[in-house]
Amino acid sequence: MYALRISGSNDYVRKIYKNDTSCYPTGRVDVVIGINHPNTKKYPTQLGAERAARLVEKLEGFHCTIENVE
Repeated sequence: MYALRISGSNDYVRKIYKNDTSCYPTGRVDVVIGINHPNTKKYPTQLGAERAARLVEKLEGFHCTIENVE
């Protein structure tokens, strides 16, 4: 399993809203503090995590670190 950490912080991606029209440009990313938070989004494959990291960077401009979690 893999999680996305916002680089330089202890914030982890909780959910990606790529079609949230309440924002401009469209889309937003919710984060939680800490890898052990129960709502931290975990991706089953590294490829899925890489795709999500690219989407986070596109939507919010945040660079993500992909971390291997159990």
